[in-house]
Amino acid sequence: MSKRTLLLPVPPMSMRHNSTPAASPARNLSEKLARLEATACVRRLSALYSRLLEEDVSPCRTLRLLHAQCAIACLLLPLPLPLGMRAACLAWSALAAWQCRPS
Repeated sequence: MSKRTLLLPVPPMSMRHNSTPAASPARNLSEKLARLEATACVRRLSALYSRLLEEDVSPCRTLRLLHAQCAIACLLLPLPLPLGMRAACLAWSALAAWQCRPS
């Protein structure tokens, strides 16, 4: 019996669908954050925080405040977590709260 192989033609790089180089993950994240900051929901929350804090709150700071609120809520949930997980939640909450300081 002879061995048979199947050879498929490979199109040149100029004909492939994804011929553009992939963007870096940091660039993708910054683009997603910019789109999120531009949404009406975040702008409304920003206006609410501005009224509550009696100072101008940017959409970026609004997202940081939401992040800190989520981290602290996860820390305070009454779940039976191991001590290591509680320490990780505490570190996460501290980092999120530190990022909320005014620039």
